[in-house]
Amino acid sequence: MSNPTNNHSSRFEIRQLRPEHIEWAKAVHSHSNSFFSPIWPKLYPNLPPWRIHDFFSAFDHLVRHQIESGLSYGIFDTEYKFKDPGSAKTGGKLYWEQPTTDIEKEATTQQSLLDQMDFPLVSIALSFDPFNPFEMEKMMSLFALAPEFAFINAQINERDTRDPAMLEDPSAPGQILRRNSTATRADYMGLGLMKMLSHHLMNEAAGKGFREIKIETFSDAVFHVWTNPPSPYKGEVVCELNLKEFAGEVEVFGQTLPFEAPWRNGNLTVSALDQDPAI
Repeated sequence: MSNPTNNHSSRFEIRQLRPEHIEWAKAVHSHSNSFFSPIWPKLYPNLPPWRIHDFFSAFDHLVRHQIESGLSYGIFDTEYKFKDPGSAKTGGKLYWEQPTTDIEKEATTQQSLLDQMDFPLVSIALSFDPFNPFEMEKMMSLFALAPEFAFINAQINERDTRDPAMLEDPSAPGQILRRNSTATRADYMGLGLMKMLSHHLMNEAAGKGFREIKIETFSDAVFHVWTNPPSPYKGEVVCELNLKEFAGEVEVFGQTLPFEAPWRNGNLTVSALDQDPAI
């Protein structure tokens, strides 16, 4: 593949993600979170690369529900060069296979997994309407693999500083948009794609009549984009959580688990994006 450029207008195209993109989006999300998240690689520093297949399966409902909501978007490289002729015939293909032998497991690396992602989807921003929430029983496989995920989300929800009246569940569709799952492929990082996609989503949400976008941010870059939105929108930090405060042991689903926060940035911030009444 040729090197990506910063010519966003001609090369990169934002599209609504559809069911045919679910497997690709799961791969982008799994690879980004497993190797480049500011949290998960540090929580599981000794996790072998081949275990990404377990997370790929566990992320199914998280990704599928958001794409099927019709509120998720991705950036496609219109000049993507396919590695395999078979991929070109179908418009892209994911070649991941669960390793079954020690040799196959040892051959699985961050780079080999990226090379097997032979499709033009390069960045994702997944969202859903919390009026139609996740089915918790379908999330349990993810929570079993990464129970800290459930713990951190619970702590965030408990510390929302807004008026309790504003924290009530939406009474109808189209009121609050819930942002979840931001990821860019390793070979396309540093091009401003996350910002480009985030601004697009803000405009889409405003056009659909949503009054608020709620997003949890783990990354400094994501936090900066969502707390500095373009006019006429505004961003508000409604919860700031220092994960280092919980170092030691935590209770999750009735189990006591060790919890460490060794990453540089120990602050987790929830950003609420409210539309300005003037729009």
